Amino acid sequence: MRRIPRAISWVVDVAAAASVLLCAQEVPRVKAESFSGPCRLSADILNGPRYRVTGQVVNGLNGNAIAGAKVELVGLCVLAGDGTSREQLHAETVSDRDGKFVFENQPAISVSLSATQDGYIPLWAVRQLADDPNGIRQIGPEGAPVTLQLAPLGSISGTVRNERGELLREAWVTIRRVRPWAGWSTLDSFNAVQTGADGSYRFIDLWPGRYFLLAEPWKGRASEPYCDARGLAFGYLPQLYPAASGSERTTTLPLGMGEQLTVDFQLQRAHLHHVSGTVAGGGQLVGSVQVFDANGSDAYITSDPSLCCHFDAWLPDGSFRIDALFGGADGWFRGSAPVKVAGTDLNGVALSLTRSEANQSNKLAIEISASDAAPPQGCPKEFAGCGFWYLTAIRALPNGYSEAGPQSTQSGALQRDSHVRFESIDLPDGTYYFAMPPSTNAYAASISSGETDLVHNPLRVAAGQRNEPILIVLAEGAEIEGVTTCAGRPCKAWVNAISDEPAPRLWQPERSGVDGKFLLQGLMPASYLLFATDAMLSLDIHDEQEIAPWRAQGVTLKMHAGKNDPVNLGVIQVPLGEEARR
Repeated sequence: MRRIPRAISWVVDVAAAASVLLCAQEVPRVKAESFSGPCRLSADILNGPRYRVTGQVVNGLNGNAIAGAKVELVGLCVLAGDGTSREQLHAETVSDRDGKFVFENQPAISVSLSATQDGYIPLWAVRQLADDPNGIRQIGPEGAPVTLQLAPLGSISGTVRNERGELLREAWVTIRRVRPWAGWSTLDSFNAVQTGADGSYRFIDLWPGRYFLLAEPWKGRASEPYCDARGLAFGYLPQLYPAASGSERTTTLPLGMGEQLTVDFQLQRAHLHHVSGTVAGGGQLVGSVQVFDANGSDAYITSDPSLCCHFDAWLPDGSFRIDALFGGADGWFRGSAPVKVAGTDLNGVALSLTRSEANQSNKLAIEISASDAAPPQGCPKEFAGCGFWYLTAIRALPNGYSEAGPQSTQSGALQRDSHVRFESIDLPDGTYYFAMPPSTNAYAASISSGETDLVHNPLRVAAGQRNEPILIVLAEGAEIEGVTTCAGRPCKAWVNAISDEPAPRLWQPERSGVDGKFLLQGLMPASYLLFATDAMLSLDIHDEQEIAPWRAQGVTLKMHAGKNDPVNLGVIQVPLGEEARR
């Protein structure tokens, strides 16, 4: 199958956007008033010259006109009233058969222009260029026609059949999208549908990206298995697409802009083994017992646990997790146990339930201090939290992906006569990595919990388990400045810096200015891959296979604490649709 790159993440450059949120542009015979917060339109502007705004809505993938799109023009300032959003200038129209639109008699102000159409999203949402105005325009006497580009959405559809080729109705198909966030691969979205009477399913309006699908004969079913003439139990197995590669992480299916893919499933029956056991600690009844495989599927046969403290399940060979849940007047109780089935029945599995409060989490103390050897530049020794913004926990998921966890509270305080700042973070049960966002020219020289080095190792957090406080030692980071160039001339671009060593830093591209100048701060002193692109990338920086193509085009520099020698970066042109190709 042809490889299609996934979508990129959308990050708004607030500083760049703010630079065009001006209602006081100098235009003939127009005088504007400016205020902090939402700017207001003066009578001079409203009574001043009026202009015509024209443009066209096109498919950003092939340039074809899009008819019938709703086009909105919204002023970025409010009228001279109470200053609420309802007083913003607002106009709507519809593109004609050639995709063209017109707004007559508009004042000389900054506006947001956007187009919407079923089956499309704004192109800049999946391909953000460094010099893209993101729909912000200044109306004036020399306004050129505006082109609004939309990206077509895709779809994945197919059928689910049994081993005899018969269509299965009311089977479940689940889809998950994989999208990097701050340098980590996360599961971004979830949806599940049942097949119709013809065994078909369909997911529409899918963003460009990478997906995997899971077909299941049912979800959370409690029943008895099918037995053949020999008395052997059989049942349908969930099916993953793309099929598991044997690696820790689930393989993904690339979906390009507007692409329509077909994925058909044929479920197979497998010999099932009887797995039974007891549940203790939750009271007289067990509310539910579920079995999950490594892909998160719970489509395995279990009996109704109506009898006290006993459960039965029928499972194929493999590794599973059995969960039990009980709720009563005394609260909620939960239990979990790993189970490995290998060619035989398994009896005597014991599930021990423990009390679990709703939204229970574990509060961990965070202690922040400054390195005696290299305190952050410009930070007074008595303020050890200088350069610290917050600590983000990244939760590891069973299938090799991760999810953004909670942040520290920013409610800590500096104790009197102390060079240590104290924070805290609430973590639900799980396994976590930790990272800090860039903040001034400071970096985390170390993050630890007791004997655990959290820069190189995760931290396991569980109810009833005591964890040592998280200790963060800040030090002066490396900073580097330079210029990005296009064909030898300075130009705006996205600058990417990726450490060759594990770095506790949330990753994000930085945008250079109109003069091509950029400044990166808070880098850990280490070797870095540096490169610049015209379109923003969304990368899993922990996957060397994903980084390798950029390593061949960038430069590698050894950074030291403090200011490093300037560097010039030629901008790499990223072809449309390849912003995040692996």
